[in-house]
Amino acid sequence: MFGLLAAAYEITIALMMLFKDKYVKWGLIGGIVFLIGITPLGVWTLANPILALTLAYLLTREYDRSLLEMLHLRTVSRSRTR
Repeated sequence: MFGLLAAAYEITIALMMLFKDKYVKWGLIGGIVFLIGITPLGVWTLANPILALTLAYLLTREYDRSLLEMLHLRTVSRSRTR
């Protein structure tokens, strides 16, 4: 049961990072919490604080477009150049 909850949390955080504005920020914060939370679980997670610092750096950026908007803009610009 715990594994299903953890997977649902990870999927939710990942989807939030694909949106824009405050959802990205909350997704990044959730990612930092997750990475720091699982760090004590074993040697294979020792790189997690470095990944958490990277997410903390990404928190300083602005995200005014979602992934879908960026993909849409890319396809629109390609169709106009043809």
